[in-house]
Amino acid sequence: MNKTLKIVIGLVILVVIVWAVSYFKDKNSSNTGADSGGVIKIGIIAPLTGTASSYGVEGKNSVVLAFDEINASGGIAGKKIEYTVEDGKCDAKASIDAWTKLVSVNKVSMVFGGHCSTETMAIAPLSARDNVPVFAVFTTTPVIPNEGEWLFRHVSTNEYYGTILAGQAFKSGHKKAAVLTEVKDFPVTYSDAFIKAYKALGGEIVLDERFDPQTKDYRTIALKLKGLNYDTLFINTQGADVAGLITNQIKELGLGKAYLYNHAFAPAKFLEITKGYMPADYIIVSPFTDPNTPKVKAFNSAYTEKFGDIYKFSTFFVTADYDLVHRVKDAADACQASVGYSIDCVRDQFKAATSYAGVAGNVTVSSQYSPKGVLTPVGLLKVGVGGATTIEPVK
Repeated sequence: MNKTLKIVIGLVILVVIVWAVSYFKDKNSSNTGADSGGVIKIGIIAPLTGTASSYGVEGKNSVVLAFDEINASGGIAGKKIEYTVEDGKCDAKASIDAWTKLVSVNKVSMVFGGHCSTETMAIAPLSARDNVPVFAVFTTTPVIPNEGEWLFRHVSTNEYYGTILAGQAFKSGHKKAAVLTEVKDFPVTYSDAFIKAYKALGGEIVLDERFDPQTKDYRTIALKLKGLNYDTLFINTQGADVAGLITNQIKELGLGKAYLYNHAFAPAKFLEITKGYMPADYIIVSPFTDPNTPKVKAFNSAYTEKFGDIYKFSTFFVTADYDLVHRVKDAADACQASVGYSIDCVRDQFKAATSYAGVAGNVTVSSQYSPKGVLTPVGLLKVGVGGATTIEPVK
């Protein structure tokens, strides 16, 4: 083998080694460099369009509000936040596409979202692969991949809320229920929890009807109620617009009884669809946040000033999104003060958390329903004239 050939072969081997080191470094540390240069890059995935946008936009807004306030006061661990927002559409493919862009192009080191169960279920398996933690609020499906390790949420699961709704319905004297469920992660797991708890109390499920999210005409579904002996009707959908459309069809057919709705109920959107109609007899269980505390009033004022109007969705969910950002800041600042800021340290802080007192109220971190989920106070949502809402705590 002549000298020139040896040099060429040596150069080829060197290039391969350099490429391999670079490739596997990038593959195993997708967020490498994301927090360098005095900046922390963070992604937000939320349904900005589609049926879940009635709460997705407001959830995104509360995260952005927290980011901007934190930046104005010096940032996280001495670093300014640089954030990018992507529309997950409450759709698995759109959420994965959003994740890929955020991680591969924007080089984010953490993601806030998804802001619906379908979004979160889609991106959660990718969090450990890419070394990017996920922080979620509007996600109540019971089992999520990587929860407690790479994914943390600031909300209880559907097992918790569904069990309470079943108890409230049974306590109100409703012993026979019909259940209409949109086939998406959030409503399906909620119905499963509700049905299990309702039966355990002695209630009877006379209809368990599940329908495709692409359904446009709900008359056929509503007609399945005809001739059935039921005293309450659980309309369980991803968003309030579909719940409103189904309620309209049932009302037109004269098949309405006492109604049950899940905590995705957005009064403004529902009343827009029903043209102001709200059933006389209904139960809506939702996380409870006292709207009269100084913290909530200050949040409401800041939200209105920044976005031009107050949010229309649940006070708990919107303020809990804000709280979750501050939990991350607190964790990062604690790391910086002790061992130095790193994503692994922030994760360890969340894994060790036991409670948090924020704008949304005091929550307890619990493994009763999910690893490192939280238990929230709950209440009964009441919708008044023009969509004004109050919420009465459930003891």
